[in-house]
This record gives sequence, structure tokens and C-alpha cells, in this order.
Amino acid sequence: MILVGRFMSPYVRRVAVSMATLGLPFERIVLNAITEAPKVREYNPIGRVPILILDDGERLIESAAILDYLQELEGERRILAASGPDRRQALQLAAIMTNTLEKAIYAFYETFKRPAALVHPPVLEGLQNQARAGLRMLEQRAGEGWLVGGHCTIADITGGVGWRFLSLFAPHLADAASYPRLAAHSVRCEALPAFAACQPETA
Repeated sequence: MILVGRFMSPYVRRVAVSMATLGLPFERIVLNAITEAPKVREYNPIGRVPILILDDGERLIESAAILDYLQELEGERRILAASGPDRRQALQLAAIMTNTLEKAIYAFYETFKRPAALVHPPVLEGLQNQARAGLRMLEQRAGEGWLVGGHCTIADITGGVGWRFLSLFAPHLADAASYPRLAAHSVRCEALPAFAACQPETA
């Protein structure tokens, strides 16, 4: 399998970390969806990453859909329960972080990509408030162990990857002083081999 995208994208990285956790080997095509958009569209006309190219050439897009497929391939390891409360809770927590990331990224674009004269403060404030609300929800759930079921799941992977991204690109939203348990959870995640093997690019 071939994964298209940069690990700096939290959506690409959560797929990569999940594959590493599951012991699924993959190759990479490192493309930046912003600066190399034409090349990305050669693999996905929508121009978004991640893209997972299967061995038979089929292409999967959107991290949630890719992760759903990966569940079919896993053996003894699981990052998502097959059914029941643990599955619902893991998916819910992962969704909270992906929503938080979405709002924070929109806020970033509103601040740094839109001309200052066109920035609408209520919109920016609303996006930032939504991101902070998601972080507060995750902070309440985080503790000394894993988020769901006593082992690393898609909730932990998404939460850890998401916090690392936000701490790099939106430290005014994701500061350890405000969310100490979530920050500690990210440190615990980053210490895992699967996370260490999928470090965000520095350039």
C-alpha cells in the first residue's frame, strides 16, 4: 500500500500511525496538498490528502474511510472495538478531535490567509471557541491511562496526533497549562514506536 501526503497533516499522520500500530507496511508519496496541489489532484481530483493506494490500484480518500478499511486488515491488534460502548466512545472521541482540528485550521486560514480587512472577528471567535470546546471535552476524558478500553485506540491516536499538530500551529489554542491532562496524554502517545516512526516534517 502507498500513503500519499505529509505527516505534518494530522489526517495523514493519524492514518500512518494507525498503520504502524497495526503492523501494516506501507510506502509513501510525500506531497504537500497546498504547495503541490496539481500533483495531489493526480491521485485525488478533490485535491485532499490522505490518499491510500491499495495494492490492486484502488484509491481510498478521507482518513475516516481509510481507517474503516484498515480495520478489515488488522489481525490480533485492534485500535477499534468491533462493537459496543468502547467502539462508540472511541469513535466519538476521535470525532471530537477531528472537529477541533477542522475549526482550528479554519481559524488559521481566517487569520493568516484572508486579507486583514476581510477578516470577520465574530467568525474567527466562533471558530476558536468551537476548537476550545472540543479541547475541554477531551481534557475531561484524559487521565493517566488510555482513553478507552485500557489500550491505545483510534481515539488515542487521533487525540495524540491532533494535539501535536495544534501545539505546533495553534499554540494559543492548545497550551499545556490550560489542558495539562491532554498534553500529558500526547506525550504518552508520542513515546510509542508507531508515533516515533511517523514524525511530522520540519520543512
